[in-house]
Amino acid sequence: MLKFESTVQYKKSISILFFGFYASLVQAMVIDNRYMPLYPHLYNGSTLRKKHVSTDFFALTADHAVSAGEIGHGTEAKKDKDGKLVSGSQVSVYASRLGDGKEIGLFEINGKLNVSELAQSMVDVGYPNPIPVDWRYYSQFDVSMTGKLQGAGFALQSFLPFTDWGAFGASLFFMSVSTYVQLAPTADTTRKLLLDTPGQYQTFLHMMQDIEETLHVATGSYKKGGPSDLDLYFSLYSSNPFTFRFRNIDAQLQGGVLIPTGPIQNISDVGSIPFGGNGHWGLYLATQMEFLLKEDWKIGFLARIQKRLP
Repeated sequence: MLKFESTVQYKKSISILFFGFYASLVQAMVIDNRYMPLYPHLYNGSTLRKKHVSTDFFALTADHAVSAGEIGHGTEAKKDKDGKLVSGSQVSVYASRLGDGKEIGLFEINGKLNVSELAQSMVDVGYPNPIPVDWRYYSQFDVSMTGKLQGAGFALQSFLPFTDWGAFGASLFFMSVSTYVQLAPTADTTRKLLLDTPGQYQTFLHMMQDIEETLHVATGSYKKGGPSDLDLYFSLYSSNPFTFRFRNIDAQLQGGVLIPTGPIQNISDVGSIPFGGNGHWGLYLATQMEFLLKEDWKIGFLARIQKRLP
């Protein structure tokens, strides 16, 4: 997050010129939206525990995501020293995640578009099968969803201490986002359907157009503006100077609620994204600690548990 300060002391000017902007790392922020590269505001020491309301301006862009990986299954059973199954032993089934870290299209976070499954669903509810007869014997073929997201906005944060050890806070941002999504056959689909041959690719485009018109689904460009989910939190903190050979130790425990005030995803537009938890309330518990080693030398850590409610 980038913060523009209205008043800046001269001694800070060098670091501002070096980094370009002064980073605001005080308040909480909604960070669990998988489409937007948003990061949490980190706790930044007792010197910043003052009643205030601040504004951060930000811009973001993204065109790829990282896959969570596919789920694989395996079995385990008790065996003897010769590798044979022990009579009467139970066979346990376990699941493991495969392929973590694979780069995918931004709009493929929930998976590629499986045209075969989509067509079967259309048939189940009474629509005609949009897949040409010659292609229906393929068990599966997918469509990739590549695209780009760009946005800009500003965040409002408040931090209101009521004692030397506690405070209330809130965070909300307003943003305008534009996206562009392109549906295209994957390499495997191109090979299966011989889309490199004359006429086959046009047949594929007609099929996708029929699907979009039948389901009233829009692709291409999409633009939306609005607020994020509202983050309200309660903070307990303490400052401990000259403790355990540190010049200072700052500690904080924070509990908050995420109120679904942001726009939700429009299922009729492939490029639509939610601005928060897609209409779901959320709860979180976080802890942060910061150790002052010497002047301007700090080290710290944070941990956060968060749950969106059904």
